[in-house]
Amino acid sequence: MSGGNKWMIKKVKDSSMIEFQERVVGEDRVRSRRGFTLIELLVTVGIIAILAGILLPVVRGVFVSAERRKALVQVTEVSKAIEAFYSEYNRPPVSFSDVGQSDWSESDGLEANSKRVMRALGAVRDDSDSKEINPRRTLYFEIPVNEECPNDQPDALQGEFFDPWCRQYGMIVDRNNDRQIRFRDKTYTTRSIVYSYGPDGMKGDGGDVSQGHGDDIISVLSR
Repeated sequence: MSGGNKWMIKKVKDSSMIEFQERVVGEDRVRSRRGFTLIELLVTVGIIAILAGILLPVVRGVFVSAERRKALVQVTEVSKAIEAFYSEYNRPPVSFSDVGQSDWSESDGLEANSKRVMRALGAVRDDSDSKEINPRRTLYFEIPVNEECPNDQPDALQGEFFDPWCRQYGMIVDRNNDRQIRFRDKTYTTRSIVYSYGPDGMKGDGGDVSQGHGDDIISVLSR
């Protein structure tokens, strides 16, 4: 084969290779402009859904744990405030007509009684009951703003103190000054019991508070 023919064959091969490469590059550009195929999109959505299903319960659990820690801090602070009131006045933070009476039941502690205690501890100045109960106007506990309840803010002047789940904290105080409170089938040596029904808002089981009461948060300062 002559040199001229060899050169012609090589040129044809080079031209064919260039055309092939240009065609491949062109197809890649078209594919890039087209974006994800339907199958690729479905796979991506499926992966995101699986990850969300795994992560959301974990994130929710972190928030619930943080709320429970906050509630535990608050019930403990209220218990300490009630104890400080006893130390100053040598009586419970209730009206004089209540002193010496039997202790409230758990359901009583969730209603107006707990609000009266909080008004006394908070030294509400325009409240006649709290003026009688706390005549020195000592501030034992200041009800904080509950940012978790933007549409249902508690009224501090009424003694409303909400837990992180926007429900009133419950309180039982030792009205008869015997340092004994009966709570859920057990007697405790304490001045007060402060509690929240936790995230589910349901009363937990009976028994010793150290053994847990469902998701309830309970503070008992033993003496």
